[in-house]
Amino acid sequence: MAEERSFSKSSQVISVRLNGAENYLLWSRQMLMHLKGQRLTGYVTGTAKKPVAVGGEKIEEKPEFQKWEADDGQVMSWLVNSMEVRLQNQFMMLNTARQVWDRAAEMYSQKGNHGQIYHLQSKSDSLIQGEMSVTEYFSELNNMWEQMDFFDPLAMKCSADALAFTNWLEKRRTFRFLAGLNIEFEQIRQSLWQRNPLPALRDAFAVAVQEESRRKAMVSLPVQEGSAMFSLPHTVSSQGDKVCDHCHRKNHTRETCWDLHGRPARGRGRDGGRGRGQGRSRGPGRGGGYQKAHMADSTSTPGSGTDDMVTQLVTQLAA
Repeated sequence: MAEERSFSKSSQVISVRLNGAENYLLWSRQMLMHLKGQRLTGYVTGTAKKPVAVGGEKIEEKPEFQKWEADDGQVMSWLVNSMEVRLQNQFMMLNTARQVWDRAAEMYSQKGNHGQIYHLQSKSDSLIQGEMSVTEYFSELNNMWEQMDFFDPLAMKCSADALAFTNWLEKRRTFRFLAGLNIEFEQIRQSLWQRNPLPALRDAFAVAVQEESRRKAMVSLPVQEGSAMFSLPHTVSSQGDKVCDHCHRKNHTRETCWDLHGRPARGRGRDGGRGRGQGRSRGPGRGGGYQKAHMADSTSTPGSGTDDMVTQLVTQLAA
């Protein structure tokens, strides 16, 4: 019994429209992922062979041939409809999905294009982090490396040599990634360079991302502490909005006004004797401490300085 598939009814099955050599690599990768999901990759790679007639039979009447024709036509439709309209006419006269796929690769893949390879190599060699985050910097650098691997593949016959070359290339790319990080990662860079063996590229990336997150958290801490510290005067200034209706000074009320009730005693002694740092006179207008604590200037802002805070504390003790 023939396997039934449910295909997307949309003619645009991927998010990218082929516009030429500029985005061929992205287009081809997205299309391959879609075809794998539909189990139709063989129609562009050639592994899904077209049924042929045996003897004098009419192959067109065979179910397997009809199924192959339908699947191949569906893949062709996806390929052509995912191209910009100005490119589609170049593929309309081809007969199979593989022909469309191969023609697009020949025209736009740029494999062996030395100019493109040189451009990517130069750009990757000079790339630095700058204003990018660690993730953005790594993604851009890694994308250029993957394009170079695609445009200029190296086929090695010996598996041992292939593994040795892969490890060598991984180390060089780890060095390059670390070298392009900003100066604030110098300590992390030196630490990773001194490790033996050198961490893999993605391990070095993970360490850099952790350091970036730690630095962001440390930068945010002073702001949080500062906001908590600056909130204290506002709490204390809740009494600084009061105005005495007798002397018309701020920071107290009639119930605690020194002009009416006298200045509260401070310091040691049975009779409220002179304490440490207290002036000789307690009378209004004579002691320096009295002027600072009670006779506040009318232009001062409640709760804006140490004098206001002292006044409030003294007033509370006297109440």
